[in-house]
Amino acid sequence: MPIYCLGEALPLLEAGASADPNSPRYAYVYGVALHDSGQGKHAIAVLERALTRFPRDPDLLSALSAYTLAAGDTGRAQAYSKRLQAISASAP
Repeated sequence: MPIYCLGEALPLLEAGASADPNSPRYAYVYGVALHDSGQGKHAIAVLERALTRFPRDPDLLSALSAYTLAAGDTGRAQAYSKRLQAISASAP
């Protein structure tokens, strides 16, 4: 199995997320990779698009809370955090 650097892996992760739009995990992994490669705004956009399809996904909400806070958008970060808390409170 070949080993890729993050820059080489991004197109593959994007293709995976596009190939299976019914999986929030692929979008999450792609968004995290974008963020880790310094593309924070693009990562947030990818994760927010995925969140429209999966509004109760805790991984998407957690990443968005952290990434919007890191970007200085405390209002959106708090909103994502509250949504995540509400989901966690209703979990068995």
